[in-house]
Amino acid sequence: MRRRGGFTLMETVLVLAILVIATAISVPVISSMLLDSHMDAGADLVRARLADTRAKALETGVPWKIAYLPGTGIIQFAAEDSTQWDNTSDQTPQEMPDFTRDVLPKNILLAKNRDDIASASGQVQPSGGWETLVIYTADGSGRDDGEVYIGAAGLMPLRMRVRGLTGAVTLDVPIVVRDQQ
Repeated sequence: MRRRGGFTLMETVLVLAILVIATAISVPVISSMLLDSHMDAGADLVRARLADTRAKALETGVPWKIAYLPGTGIIQFAAEDSTQWDNTSDQTPQEMPDFTRDVLPKNILLAKNRDDIASASGQVQPSGGWETLVIYTADGSGRDDGEVYIGAAGLMPLRMRVRGLTGAVTLDVPIVVRDQQ
């Protein structure tokens, strides 16, 4: 009996079918993992900018606020009375001595409630003016507590809460309560 030197058509098709099935299963899982890591990176960026805002308020002795444009990934911090708060059309990241504007990772949004993130259509046009997260006074404390949701369409957003008095930031996944019938 002679040894054959290659693969049959059936063997080749079977291997290709297995590869296609494995790819079809793994691509959504990998993209979801990447989106999760982008969401975590966005939350870390907001936390860092909160610390920067508090430090600027302490350093300059005047109130500084951090705010975001709803429905976008744009955040900004500047002195409370800065003229930068009048500008919602310029969304380019900038770092100047008197203000900083930053952009969250791609597809990551900030919103006042989780439904706004779930219904996002991928547009990055601001829907209104700056939404204040927290204003830090000259002694480093916040005037009020702040809350924002951070996430992407198709994922459960994270709720970020800022305790004004201490500046402590907590992240949690909000519990969804559904009506039981």
